[in-house]
Amino acid sequence: MNPTTALLVLDMQNYFFNTPQKREAFPGLLQSVNELAAHATNHPAWCTINISSVHKADRSTWSRNMLQHDGGCLIEGTEEAESVAGLELDAACTVFVKTRHSAFVRTELEKTLRDRGIERIVLAGVYTHGCIALTAIDAWSLDFEVIVASDCVTSHRTDIAIFVIERLRNMFNIEFMTNAELCNLAKLEQHA
Repeated sequence: MNPTTALLVLDMQNYFFNTPQKREAFPGLLQSVNELAAHATNHPAWCTINISSVHKADRSTWSRNMLQHDGGCLIEGTEEAESVAGLELDAACTVFVKTRHSAFVRTELEKTLRDRGIERIVLAGVYTHGCIALTAIDAWSLDFEVIVASDCVTSHRTDIAIFVIERLRNMFNIEFMTNAELCNLAKLEQHA
């Protein structure tokens, strides 16, 4: 069976958990992401893609905002750009580097998903109000079925995240499912 669902794990990097407020949800998030990644590894219809934000020190990949504020982050080779300790993804999973909030901008992600026959993407990682939301909208715009793994996303900007979740659900019909619901869905599909 070829995978038809891709778990996209976004930005599970040190930089995104660099303050006490941002670290607050980290232990539960990491456990949930690892649980869903283990499910993806053990399910023939799923694959995992690890997507990290990484920039070059020479500023060639910096966003307009980074250039305007003369402040680079997630610089290649720095500790802040490394994956968080304890992230347990299949060593054989595909890895992408992105330089914008959406994982589809300036990457080969869409082509890779299409070449593999992926029809559904499940999003996990950070932040709900940023990279998760923009990747979800772009995936929806590209006609993928999109599900956000609700146990596997977080945001330190709760006020904005609540608004974004409502928009994703109501405007784009993007589903939010728990790990248990996702695993149950996969079992039902496997027996169909």
